[in-house]
Amino acid sequence: MNNRKQRVWLLWSAKASVVMAATAALIGTANATCWRDANVTALMQAVAQEGFPNAASRMPAGLVCEGSDFGPNIGGDYTGGIHQIRIPQWQLNGTGLRSVLAHELAHAETWLTGGSDANHGHSADFMRALLRAGWGGEAQRVGQQFAGAQHALDQARASLAGDASARGQRQGGYQPPIYTPPTTTYTPPTVMVQVCHDEQITVVRQVRPHFFAPAVMTRRICQWVPAQ
Repeated sequence: MNNRKQRVWLLWSAKASVVMAATAALIGTANATCWRDANVTALMQAVAQEGFPNAASRMPAGLVCEGSDFGPNIGGDYTGGIHQIRIPQWQLNGTGLRSVLAHELAHAETWLTGGSDANHGHSADFMRALLRAGWGGEAQRVGQQFAGAQHALDQARASLAGDASARGQRQGGYQPPIYTPPTTTYTPPTVMVQVCHDEQITVVRQVRPHFFAPAVMTRRICQWVPAQ
């Protein structure tokens, strides 16, 4: 490599290093506004295990972020593509953190099960996830706040009521078998007696070297038979 080419290559390498360093600094600055909080993670896991089975088996990442990262009246958000929940820092000082986590976990449950994201994510599938988990109050609040969410809540309630009715009909129509114990009659044990008889058999005996002669032997044969 001649001197001119070497100087060009060194200049390009230096510029590339500066660009990479600046990019890394910008990324670090962007990520520095969010962090993991052990208490929030533990609470999120507890809420998921109480009523969001799919989210509990595949927990989303949970981050606490500076309030400036959120728009007005936004108490948290969920991003399905990266399966992540973010909570503004000011939520840590309030009493509604548990319901906020339930709200975002319902979004995660809906995304994991392929549910609809209508009404900005507040679809009937989202409402069903909240109602199944026992968060009817939060579902009612969402229904009053977002356009179309009240209709979604009504749909969710109707479908869950239909499921319960169908289960009740299946349970009411099923008649379990009635167990009837087998009837047994006591039979006293049979009295056995021993019966014997003698039997004669002919055998060959050696009477002297290289000489054999027949002989008659008597043997007794016994067996047990039921008494008459």
